[in-house]
Amino acid sequence: MNISFHAGSVIIAAMIILSMASISGLAALLFTQTAIASSAGQDETTTTTDTTTTQTGPNNATRQRVAVGGGNITLSINQFSPQTVEIQPGESVTFFAPEDSFEVHNVMFDLTNGTTISGTGVPFTLPPGEISIEAYTDVAETLLPAPPYNLGEPIIQNMANGTQVIMGFNKIAFYPAIVDQNGDVRYLEEEELNLQMLQMEQAYEQGTPMPSPLSASYTMDGTESVVSSGILLGVNEFRPPQFPFLHNFTVTFSQPGTYGYFCTFHPGMYGQVVVGGNMEGQTSETPTVTSP
Repeated sequence: MNISFHAGSVIIAAMIILSMASISGLAALLFTQTAIASSAGQDETTTTTDTTTTQTGPNNATRQRVAVGGGNITLSINQFSPQTVEIQPGESVTFFAPEDSFEVHNVMFDLTNGTTISGTGVPFTLPPGEISIEAYTDVAETLLPAPPYNLGEPIIQNMANGTQVIMGFNKIAFYPAIVDQNGDVRYLEEEELNLQMLQMEQAYEQGTPMPSPLSASYTMDGTESVVSSGILLGVNEFRPPQFPFLHNFTVTFSQPGTYGYFCTFHPGMYGQVVVGGNMEGQTSETPTVTSP
């Protein structure tokens, strides 16, 4: 990492730290949300609101848009708009960061009925006997979330001199990621996003136009326990950071149900996606963020 790159990243890092510093009980966040899945047919729906416009994709499928936060450098809006959207199976919701918003947000779906305990900042431990030279050769697999946390991975940056920088930030909250029901983590389009970040850095250094903002997409198929958008940020004046800041994140829902989601950086910031309407016997629960 050269000095100029680090200096450019400090502004972004400071924004994250300031955002997280405002969270009560940052050391522990409880992800709680219930998702219900069953089978139903597919109909077409089209909706327009004051803040978002529905788009029509392939096969006339509806794509709703939800603004994640808003405001500007002097006014912060920490809400999803609209807070509830209704779609049909096979349709999508695109979560996007308004261009002038400076606040750091993410979109987190927890489908584990509140059994996942994680956070934006997670303490990690080394198992007994692992403090050795060998431990540092594969530190990503050696570091484990400290109880009561049961989900989290550190952000690790490889340095030019062969050393590694380990940050206690939870990578799952900062990167677009999928955690399956076995607890295995997969980061979406990680190689593609890293390549785009490199292109953004080169464009910044050469003074050429920036490439298109970063984005990712995912289709829920019922095998997930957690779906994370990673960081969504509308500001694009700063040089690229060391990890991806997405402009938008699109989720396609294949099964009907009520899917609650929230921002791990802002307790009380939550929303829901109702797929196929409120079905008999289902309840719409809002997620909570609790410090144990």
